Amino acid sequence: MLHQNANSGIQLTFSSLADEKIKELQAIIDGITEPLILIDQNFDIKRVNQATLSFTNESAYKELTKQKCYAKLYGRENICPYCPLSNTIENSDFFDVFDLKSFPVPEIKREVLFKYDGKNQNLNLSFFPLISKDGMVYSFVEKISNITKIKEKEEENLRMRNLASLGIMISGVAHELNNPLTGISLTVQNLVNNLSHFAPELILNRLDLIQKDLARAALIVSDIISFSKPERS
Repeated sequence: MLHQNANSGIQLTFSSLADEKIKELQAIIDGITEPLILIDQNFDIKRVNQATLSFTNESAYKELTKQKCYAKLYGRENICPYCPLSNTIENSDFFDVFDLKSFPVPEIKREVLFKYDGKNQNLNLSFFPLISKDGMVYSFVEKISNITKIKEKEEENLRMRNLASLGIMISGVAHELNNPLTGISLTVQNLVNNLSHFAPELILNRLDLIQKDLARAALIVSDIISFSKPERS
């Protein structure tokens, strides 16, 4: 009887330790601010972190576990077409999906556009395999990273670079146009001040200079218009 009680005590101790380790693990993954989802070969959710509850607008872990990942995470009736594991749905074998010859096994990434809270969000999905002792992949972890703000920042930086390039181009165009316009202005001023003293041949010469500067300005404007037109295929 004492022996049985001792065994029971050891079992309770092991059980308590296991529960404590599970709680520690849950606390660790809850500290990660991005959704983490453990998914089995049937695409059923086995474990999630706190961030996943926020992502799915659920209040308890039990609302997600044993549910299809594509239904709970993305509101789909069938497996996501962008899922790298979609071709394993018939044979339930993840072995050929991940590069198990490398160590550590590299993650698989997908970038998708997803409507969340009524707004389009850029999501970066990362998939990590869980490998058994015999080298088989029995589950995988999906990490969801919302990179919308990063994308918006990149687009803003691109716009700023484009505006800077446009400013440089406009400055160059203004400089090129200023040269013939200055020539025209000086020639006209010279004609006005000396019109009564210039011979007809000299007046025609000045008018010819004006015509050349106008032609140069027109050519610059024509080049700008051609540059702004899209190319026809």
